[in-house]
Amino acid sequence: MNTDTVHPLVLLWWDDSFGGGGWIDKEDQETRVAKCITAGFLIGETDDHLTVTCSMTEGEGGQYLGPITIPKSCITRREDLKQNDSETPRR
Repeated sequence: MNTDTVHPLVLLWWDDSFGGGGWIDKEDQETRVAKCITAGFLIGETDDHLTVTCSMTEGEGGQYLGPITIPKSCITRREDLKQNDSETPRR
């Protein structure tokens, strides 16, 4: 990763699968999805999905911490966050 590169920041609202483990009674079964909100650096995007990470290292051979790929079909709202260049740290 180039230290001059600042990935765009995004805020995503999305629906995730919901389920429990083990046997449950039929009348206790819930039919719903988990409503999620994720904020982070947009490190990848295709026609079908987005990949976001919360932290990354600088320099060549950099690393991402806990990237998550979310199918666009699960995203219910996307907000592209603006970065103020004067406040964006660069080394």
